[in-house]
Amino acid sequence: MTPRWPKGPFPERYRFPAVEARLAHGWSTEREEAYRSLVLGLDPVGPEDPWVRLVRVPDPSRRAERFRALRARAKELELVAFAWIAPARARRDGLDAQDVLGVVPTSDPVDAVSATGVAGPVHGIGMPAIVRFLVTLRSFGAFEILAMGEDCLELAFEAKNDEALARVAERVLRICPPLARRESAEALAVRVRETSLLRMDWA
Repeated sequence: MTPRWPKGPFPERYRFPAVEARLAHGWSTEREEAYRSLVLGLDPVGPEDPWVRLVRVPDPSRRAERFRALRARAKELELVAFAWIAPARARRDGLDAQDVLGVVPTSDPVDAVSATGVAGPVHGIGMPAIVRFLVTLRSFGAFEILAMGEDCLELAFEAKNDEALARVAERVLRICPPLARRESAEALAVRVRETSLLRMDWA
């Protein structure tokens, strides 16, 4: 039986102080070595963040293939890697860096979302709401982070069954108002079933 979307206290493991403590020494010598082996030959991008590192992936003609390979290798190294999506203000100005890979020193995708600070504050959606959604999503199917930024999250998602997918679609529209204005839960469920992609954009 597909579980109901659970209610209850926020999971202690994912309260930000706990995440911060886990990531405090994330870029340890061992993880630094793993990171260097992952991004060998790639150029760093922008100011260095304490947790999220960005590198540019060259050769637009093979970008998707390279990103898939880098994500798979990162998983082996217990790092989370994803395509970096520029904030909405940059996307509006045509400055979305579609060739940038983000890397976080953790094997936990939920910690990686916290480290990146994904949220939709303009719509009243804070990072805890998104973290809680992802923690619960694990009960409804398997997901992998493909891309994210400050206000956007794209997942590869395979639901356990159609009922689980329907529940997920309903919940997605609650935490992503811009998507709810464009699409019904039924249409979203069909699209995710056909593509195995779930993108939430709070821009």
